[in-house]
Amino acid sequence: MCGGSLINTRYVLTAAHCIKTKSSVKLVAVRLGEHDKNTANDCIDFIDGTKHCAPEAYDVDIEEIIIYDQYNRPNRFQNDIALIRMAQKIKYSESVRPICLPVDERVRHQQLFKYVITGWGKTEKQTVSSVLLKATVDHVSIPECQQEMYDNFLAVTLVDPWQMCARGANLTDACKGDSGGPLGTSVAVDGIPKFVQFGIVSAGIRSCGKKGVSGIYTSVPAYMNWIVANMRP
Repeated sequence: MCGGSLINTRYVLTAAHCIKTKSSVKLVAVRLGEHDKNTANDCIDFIDGTKHCAPEAYDVDIEEIIIYDQYNRPNRFQNDIALIRMAQKIKYSESVRPICLPVDERVRHQQLFKYVITGWGKTEKQTVSSVLLKATVDHVSIPECQQEMYDNFLAVTLVDPWQMCARGANLTDACKGDSGGPLGTSVAVDGIPKFVQFGIVSAGIRSCGKKGVSGIYTSVPAYMNWIVANMRP
């Protein structure tokens, strides 16, 4: 299972390793509007006894998958990015909305220190979550992150600006099942605060959340030209 980000009415942004796997299972659809995988409808119960439910989640067939042609080259985990083109144009709703991307050059080069990650991946209880979770993580520079890899005997070579790192406190981290999901934060775009995606969950240690070891993310700003060039109406 992997995550992804809806970026317009036809495309989902995700990690290449979610698509190009050794498994014989083929990805044929994406699910939109999901929050709690154990319920058909996601609802909020108010104290006055009323209830509000979001539209039911639904699956959309895939028309095309575009994987970055240099994925996993020259080093493992590099260029871990892919686009999924859905077979039909979808309609936005209160539970299906696109995430913002760092299209503006000024946004791409902002110095940011904290991000939010989301996903249904494995938790500290070593079980996957049925409900979409979120957590806050801190930015870690590539030199510091690379040193962490060396210190923990991890054969990983990181490349700036194509990759980025982040880590949280108290076992807070992306984990198995969160791959392909977004790392983002709220920034001002033309004076208006918007939640913008800056990273894609790419890799990390199997235990997840180990003190002193950051998670690895594909840097979305570095691939904006590729993303735009590979999308069509």
